[in-house]
Amino acid sequence: FFSPISQPTHWRSTNAQHTPSNTLPTSKMLLRAIVALSVLVVCTAGSDIGTGQKDLLTALKARATDLSARLTALAAPVTELEAAVTTLAPKAASLQVTTEELEDAIAEARPTSKNIQLLIESLKNQAEARVTSAAIVGYNQCSFYQLNAGWPDDTANPLFTCSIEKKKPATETALRITYTGNLRVIGNPSGACTWDFTINGGACETPGRIYNSIHDNNNDDDHRPHTISGSCVRASGEDLNAGTHSIHFNVNEHASYTGTRTDCYTGWNTHNSIIIEEIPRPTY
Repeated sequence: FFSPISQPTHWRSTNAQHTPSNTLPTSKMLLRAIVALSVLVVCTAGSDIGTGQKDLLTALKARATDLSARLTALAAPVTELEAAVTTLAPKAASLQVTTEELEDAIAEARPTSKNIQLLIESLKNQAEARVTSAAIVGYNQCSFYQLNAGWPDDTANPLFTCSIEKKKPATETALRITYTGNLRVIGNPSGACTWDFTINGGACETPGRIYNSIHDNNNDDDHRPHTISGSCVRASGEDLNAGTHSIHFNVNEHASYTGTRTDCYTGWNTHNSIIIEEIPRPTY
């Protein structure tokens, strides 16, 4: 009852299993002090109190007063803590909901993130494949200045010729052929012309013919820049294997306008170019 005040030796021996503690909560310490004081008062009521007992009673009263003051001092922080807990409780609940929602969102985003990563990898592989496929094995360019091929000599084919020494077989590489220059069509009253490439005297067969057609009306004398381009691995009944290959650029009246005196004009006051590239064989 008197812990943490020193107890007589014979009390300790009879309560060997009880270890006094100095870390009891203040409220319990005060309660024990008050109970001890009450017992002492009851025990001494109606009798004379000796000097030792008076000193003990005085010490107990002082102890009780001190504990009461400490308990009172702790009451305000406890009240504030209870208020803080009350205030934080809804926020904690809201935070829990937010955390769960965030976890759900993360779980939903994981597949999307994985798909995006797969798409990035796919695009990267495609880009690398395109870089590889764009690697030029062989190259030649032929230029013709102010060809000025118009009627009646507009179809004196071939308009011009360019060649390349191919290095690899058709199973590995193809020829990419490109024309750049200006073209014009004047019909009577309308007309159409077709410009095409032939390889070693014949049209491309695999993947197909490389050509372009233009239709226009009478008196529409506009020389417009054009580009005609395509690749080929087989022409004139033969695969385009290693060796020399001749490329011809030709023009003819479109089949729908044959005999209409269509003026197919090629290369008015400009540089006309044929570019031949040996490139890795595409997948046709």
